[in-house]
Amino acid sequence: MTEAFFRERLQAIIDWADLAMKNRAEFDSHGVRNLDGPVFDAAREALAAAQAPAVNTEAKS
Repeated sequence: MTEAFFRERLQAIIDWADLAMKNRAEFDSHGVRNLDGPVFDAAREALAAAQAPAVNTEAKS
């Protein structure tokens, strides 16, 4: 699977979380509360790592 594949899925997860957080009355209050848990923390870390500048590991001549 490609990096783009995972980014698309991760973005969908974050979009869903944002929707639920903005519309708490429409969702189970306990479920919405869990949208800031470890899974979403890991998703945020993955997105941040993907946006970080790449480290050049090639030797300069």
